[in-house]
Amino acid sequence: MTERLLALLRNRTLILAVVAGVAGTAIGWNLMLKKQVGTLRATRIEIKSQIEREKALKSIVELNGQAKAFDALYAPSKEMSWFIDAVSLIADESNVTLLSVTPQTGSVTGPSSDFIRVEVRLDAKGGYHAVGRFTSRLESYRTFIKLQSVAMTNPVTLSTGKTELGLGLLLTAFYPVAESQPQ
Repeated sequence: MTERLLALLRNRTLILAVVAGVAGTAIGWNLMLKKQVGTLRATRIEIKSQIEREKALKSIVELNGQAKAFDALYAPSKEMSWFIDAVSLIADESNVTLLSVTPQTGSVTGPSSDFIRVEVRLDAKGGYHAVGRFTSRLESYRTFIKLQSVAMTNPVTLSTGKTELGLGLLLTAFYPVAESQPQ
């Protein structure tokens, strides 16, 4: 019976040793891996966040590049001289005679506006096709020019047999205010 009792005690000791070993291993792995698993989760979240930031930055750079394409549409200066020179050149190319070019005052479009309006009022005369070319070239000029007030007079037949139209226009170009000017 002693032998049996000893064998049973050995089996219990062996079972207890195995259970204690497994429990110790589980507790040890849990303590070690729990910290590493937490670190891995935090790293994974940080990597996802970094990827999202990179996507957002890439989109910002792309939008900035697209916005820079529109820089050429703005007036190169808030001064009138470039505008009057451009209108005069277009008139000469179109065979339109400028009768008067008058800079307009009151340039800022509003307190919250990001642009200054550069405006001129002009009176011109020319043949029907010349006036058409003139307005077409103004509208397609490399700097955005807005034709606002358009007035045409009845055609007059000259002694040469040519017909001339009178033309009155209010033209506006836009110059970005310093704070909003593209970099």
